[in-house]
Amino acid sequence: MGNGLTVRLITSYFRLNHCRVGHIVRCALLMIVFLSMTACAASGRARVEYADSVDTGKRRYDAYFEAVIELRDEVSELNSDLFPVREPLVETLELDVDVALATLVDKVRAQVAKQRDYGVLLNLRLMPRPRLVVDRGTFEATESDERLVRSIEESANRALSTYKKYRKLLSMVQRLGKRRGILANRLDDLEAGYPKRDLIERELVASGRVLRSAEKKLFGDTRTLSFFMIALADATDTGAATKIDEKCEAALSNPRPKRRSRRRRRGKPTKRRPPPRGDDFSM
Repeated sequence: MGNGLTVRLITSYFRLNHCRVGHIVRCALLMIVFLSMTACAASGRARVEYADSVDTGKRRYDAYFEAVIELRDEVSELNSDLFPVREPLVETLELDVDVALATLVDKVRAQVAKQRDYGVLLNLRLMPRPRLVVDRGTFEATESDERLVRSIEESANRALSTYKKYRKLLSMVQRLGKRRGILANRLDDLEAGYPKRDLIERELVASGRVLRSAEKKLFGDTRTLSFFMIALADATDTGAATKIDEKCEAALSNPRPKRRSRRRRRGKPTKRRPPPRGDDFSM
C-alpha cells in the first residue's frame, strides 16, 4: 500500500468522522506509525537486493557483491512465461499468445496426427541438435506442411538453447554460493573494529536470499523446458525414424548384384625367346 493511498484513506476517515479532534490525533499517530514501518522496511533491505553496487572498502567483497547483483539482474529479466520458446508454434497454429505449454503440445499432436493420416511420418530428434525427421512417402508437401515442420524445429531449438543458458546460470548460482561461504569464513581476517564489518555481514546474508530466489526460478524454468521438449518429441513421434531405419536395413540385407567387369582377362605373359647366340651361326 503506497503512501498516497494511506493519505486518501485517512482523509476519508476524517470526513466520515466530521474531523473531530480526537480522530485527527489518532489518525496522525496512525500515519506516523505507518511511515515509520515503511522506513524500517526500506532500510532493512540490503543493497544486493535492489542497488547497483556495494561499497565495503574491501575489493574481494565488492567484487563478490557485484557478481551477485549482475546475476540478480539477469535472472529478473528472464521471460518467465517462456514465450520466445512457444512463439514459432503459436504463430504457425494461430493460437493465443498466452496458450499453456500443455495445450500447445496437444495442438501439435493433433496436427501431426493429420499428417500421419496422409501417410507422412515424423520424428523429433533432440540431440545433438533438434531436427525433425520426415518420411513423406509419395505425398507432396504443401507450404503449410513445411511451415509446421520449421516451427516444430525452431521451438525445439529455442527450448534447448534456453535450457542450456539456464543451466549455466544455475552453475553460477552454485559457484557464488560456495564463494559466499568462503568469504563469510574470512570475516575474522578483517582488522579489529573495521567500520563496515556490519555492512559486509548484512550483504552476505542478503546474498543468500538473492541466490535462493534465483535458484528457485531457474530450477522451475529448466524443469518446464525439459518437460516441454520431451512432450514435443513424444507428440511428433509417428514412426518416421523407425520407417527410415527399416528402409536402411532392407537395403543392406538385399544388396544389388555386382556387375561383371567387361574387361578381358589378360593371359599369362609369354616369355620371349632369347636371341640366338653366336655359336649357332658358326660354320
